[in-house]
Parts: sequence; structure tokens; C-alpha cells
Amino acid sequence: MIIPFKKIHQDALFICHWKLLIFLTLLVCAFSYHFFDIPLAYAFQHVHGPLKVIAALVSDIAHPNTNYVVWPLLFFIFKLLKKKEALTNRLLLFVISVPLANLIIYVMKCIAGRARPHLLFSKEIFGFTWFKFTNAYFSFPSGHGCTLGACFGILACFYPRLSWLFLALACILSLCRIVLTDHYLSDVLAGVVIGALISQGVYVFRKKSRLA
Repeated sequence: MIIPFKKIHQDALFICHWKLLIFLTLLVCAFSYHFFDIPLAYAFQHVHGPLKVIAALVSDIAHPNTNYVVWPLLFFIFKLLKKKEALTNRLLLFVISVPLANLIIYVMKCIAGRARPHLLFSKEIFGFTWFKFTNAYFSFPSGHGCTLGACFGILACFYPRLSWLFLALACILSLCRIVLTDHYLSDVLAGVVIGALISQGVYVFRKKSRLA
């Protein structure tokens, strides 16, 4: 049985518009790299108080390692204890998408070798140095942003009408990494979009497999 392209992709709007989304992301990231990344980093360098606390909390929740535990645990609970097949199938998307997206992000980090903001503050190092394998040069793309993008990308498949709202929320929440001066603006935006596209790619693949 051959399933029409539109039927498979109609819930995954980011995949439907992947060329436009990637083009806009590259454009915005390039603009941010030249005009916003450094000023924003310095603006948040000495920020303290409630904003920093909230940013740290959101960052902990969005940490890839946190999500590596939470989603499999929820999947295990509902699979074996609640036995709700529809819900476990949805949770499985998170279990697959988050690690897969972050694996791809890790490879990109190693290739890009972008210096983190603390190197800008201490040694005035900014930009891409290429093929670095230490955390100090893992700024681009953001793993936290990728995780948020992947999670909201999956939610967007369940509620397509809210797709762009979910993408916006992922971008807003990922700003916590800028507040904590762990990433630049272009890092988190790229991470969110990459995560969203990968998670929706997983959704489309699994949907196509079930329909075929």
C-alpha cells in the first residue's frame, strides 16, 4: 500500500516546510552571529538573582541527561503498569528522538568547535575553531536547545495547529542557556530547529512504517 506524501507528513509541519525552516534558521543565526551573540553574552555575564535561578531550573529540566531518564521511565511505567498502548507509542517517540537528536548534535559540536562564552570573557576567543573535542568548544549547537526542540517537535505532531507556538516556546525556554552564559543566541536557535526536525523525522518514519 502506497501512502500519499501529504498524508504521512500532514501532522509534521516542520518536515513539510523543512527547506524554508532551515533557510530562515541559517539566516537568523548568521545575523545573530554578527550582531547579537557577543552583546547578549556580555549583557548576561554579571546577571544574578531570580532570573539566574529560574534559568538554572529550566536548564536542569531541559538537560539531555535528565530527559534520557525521564522519558524511558515514563514509557516503562505506562507500558508495564498502565498498559496504555496509545500513550506508550507517543512516549516512545520521546525515548527515540531525544537521544538520536543529541547524538547528531554531539557530532556537529565536535565538527564546529565553537568556543563557549566563557572563553570570550577570559581569552577573547569567539567563533568556530573546527574539530575540537573538549566541552569548552561545544557551544554550537546547543544540546539543551536540541532537547527542547525535539520534545516540542513531537508535541507539535500531536497538535499540528499549535506547531509554531510550540517552536516559539522551545526557543524562549532555550534562552535560559544564554542567561547562564553557556551558549550564544545562534547556538540555541540552531539547536531547537535541529531537534524539532529530527524528532518530526522520527515521527514521520514511524508513521510511514505503520501505514505501509
